[in-house]
Amino acid sequence: MAARRGTSTNAAGANLWTIHTRRTRSFATLVVTTLLCTVVFVAVAQAGSGARVIDHGPNRPQIALTFDDDFCGACVDGILQVLASTRAEATFCPNGVSARAGWSIADRRLARRLVARGQIAFCNHTYSHFDVRRLSPGRLADELNRNGAWIEATFGTDPRPYFRPPYGAYNAKTLAVAGQLGYGRVVMWSGTLADSSPRSVPYLLAAIRYWAKPGAIILAHGDHPNTARALRRILAFLHARHLQPVTLPHLLGGAHPQ
Repeated sequence: MAARRGTSTNAAGANLWTIHTRRTRSFATLVVTTLLCTVVFVAVAQAGSGARVIDHGPNRPQIALTFDDDFCGACVDGILQVLASTRAEATFCPNGVSARAGWSIADRRLARRLVARGQIAFCNHTYSHFDVRRLSPGRLADELNRNGAWIEATFGTDPRPYFRPPYGAYNAKTLAVAGQLGYGRVVMWSGTLADSSPRSVPYLLAAIRYWAKPGAIILAHGDHPNTARALRRILAFLHARHLQPVTLPHLLGGAHPQ
């Protein structure tokens, strides 16, 4: 009986050891698999993103005025005329679906001349102005490619690497798709004229006085007449503040695409 008990005890111990060993190996396999999946996920995310979110330039006496949408023809014309006469710089972020009507043939020709002088630049704002977080990667790529092709055909310049998502809304998918398409700089803003709705000229002047600082990126729109009407006075204020209005490529140190 003693021998049988010893044999049973040894057998039970062996079984427990076998179970323990299997569980340990299973846990180790789970840990290793999890770590490998995490490493692969992080590597893919890093490789696929490429895009960097920017809301401010270097701390030097320069400021970037950016004009989104641009569906108001008279507004676009007014902004371009002020820029041409003052030789101030700015960046336009149009949507092809609405800006087609906002840019007259004469203004498109003027814009091409200002692009050639390095005085204006363009930024991709998507073709249809959807919330890009709601789009599939394929649909977002189509929006960027279509608008980029329209900008290049219309104004003779490539908007890459600059992309501003509509509403300032983006997520990890947005950054990944943008980076893969060459839009490595997702441009937000550090100050705004809040002129996506109609504003009075005094309101716009008060806004620029509040937000104008070295290296600032200012969000404005080519959508309502008072923005164009206020622009000359905005530029005069920036001059008095010793802040030079420059394009995004000039502010952020990139070359002007041609």
